[in-house]
Amino acid sequence: METHRGHVRVFFEHHRELPAEARGPIRLKRGRYEKIVEGLIGEGIELGVFRATDPHMAALATFGMCNWAY
Repeated sequence: METHRGHVRVFFEHHRELPAEARGPIRLKRGRYEKIVEGLIGEGIELGVFRATDPHMAALATFGMCNWAY
């Protein structure tokens, strides 16, 4: 985000407009990334670093805050 702010903005705001063949691989990568973050949050909950909550919802909240940082 720091060095390619415009690219990040285009990705977040226009990725749905990509051709279907480009969206598929991106959707898979996004899904894997989301699962990694959910796993980290879940691990933090288990270790007592974070309070008990739904890791999926916490990940979505985190993405919602971070994805508008540009």
